Amino acid sequence: MIDGLKRRIIEEGGYTLGFTLGVVSILTILGAGLLLMVGHEMTMIAKHADSTRAYYLAESGINHALWNLDKGLSGAVGSETTQTALGAGSYYTTYESNTRLLTSVGTVGSVSRRIRVRTKQEELPLSLQRAVTAAKSNDIPGNKDPDAEDNVFICNDTTDTERVLICGSKGTWTIHGWLFNLQETTSSSNYLGWAYNVKGVEPTKYRYVAGSNEYPEAHWKDWEKDKGTDIAPELPNFRTAPYEEEIRTAKTTGTAGDTTWTGIKTLQGGEKYYFKSNLTIDGATITCDSTETAAVIVAYGNITIRDSTIGDAAGGKIKIIAGGWDDDDPGTNVDALTIEGNNNSKYTYLGKDIELYSNAQTRVNDHVYRLAEGCSSMLLSRYTLYIESSYSSGPAGTGYNIDLEGVVFSREGIRFRTEGGGRRVRIRGSIIAGDLQNPDGRLHFGNIKKQLWLVYDRGAIPEAGVKSAFGAISGVTLDYTTWRED
Repeated sequence: MIDGLKRRIIEEGGYTLGFTLGVVSILTILGAGLLLMVGHEMTMIAKHADSTRAYYLAESGINHALWNLDKGLSGAVGSETTQTALGAGSYYTTYESNTRLLTSVGTVGSVSRRIRVRTKQEELPLSLQRAVTAAKSNDIPGNKDPDAEDNVFICNDTTDTERVLICGSKGTWTIHGWLFNLQETTSSSNYLGWAYNVKGVEPTKYRYVAGSNEYPEAHWKDWEKDKGTDIAPELPNFRTAPYEEEIRTAKTTGTAGDTTWTGIKTLQGGEKYYFKSNLTIDGATITCDSTETAAVIVAYGNITIRDSTIGDAAGGKIKIIAGGWDDDDPGTNVDALTIEGNNNSKYTYLGKDIELYSNAQTRVNDHVYRLAEGCSSMLLSRYTLYIESSYSSGPAGTGYNIDLEGVVFSREGIRFRTEGGGRRVRIRGSIIAGDLQNPDGRLHFGNIKKQLWLVYDRGAIPEAGVKSAFGAISGVTLDYTTWRED
């Protein structure tokens, strides 16, 4: 019996040993597999991290190339053999100018990511690439005699002869005035201007005949019939919120009581000057010491600028905001901003990079001029903007009583009036009535007895100011609909 028990123990011990060795073998195999899997996962995680870094580097290459393109450079950054190092990796870009295809490759370790995207050249909004844009207009007056004083001349003074000179979006426009390209001769096929309107344009009965009747029958276009063109009626997107915020600040923190500025004042760039009531700038010379950052003048009440020089020809930036006694929606009959000369021997001049905003109505009376050629400004009005001339005299050497350069805009409408006893009015740049928030903005030509010249000049558009006021972007940008990775 004892011998049988010993044999049984020995037999069971052998079985247990075999079982244990089998389990150990299986665990060893599983452990080795697990270590291999963990190692593989760690490698995959590392490669994923490198891939993510490589993608970000490719994006950095896109931004670097975009900066180069905006500076007029080729868009190529380094090359496949000579890459730009950044962080743990590098990138390089190539650019095909004929297709505008930008390619950027980012590399980290053995991992590379490639992004392709097309660029596009963003320009000013179309409404700022025309002499005149408005939602509506009354008849634009004119006379078949080019020397007659009761003429409205709407002109393009650039080499882009097909630039749209006038464009509307509602109703039918009847144009009796002149429409032409200033840099072309009357015998040129490019002499005639362009006019677009949703409901069509009715030209005057006069017909242009070179040498005998040089009244241009322009290129009249009906947008409903000419949708194949890329010239669409367009109103800008003007933003009043930044101005309203400044007006609210003036209401609560500004200097109390009506204030008058005279003499010479040099403002500090970046500084803000707030007034709770009315501000009068009379016989003053106001300049800013910075061409980069504007000095800001804000009155919760009204602002009158008379017989003064605002800014200089060098471009010291000044921004003037007139509240009209309301920071949101003032009465439409309040003249928040008035700009004028005091009499026939005193004048107001606007320098370069001056921005003027009125939160209600605006009046520009006689004897208001650009300080010098190239002094572009922005005159922006929430409600009706009146531009009127009635006095007979002005500065020596000029035939104009109002001569401005830049952007003239009113959300509600612009009213021109030139009395017979006055002198001519000229605005170089872009004139706009109405925006997306008020698509009924209107041009009014109520009493034109002295010539009115509205001249589109791309060089007179202060693009930096336009960008802030209208949310526009200029320069080279990306067409994100073409963004691809391969």
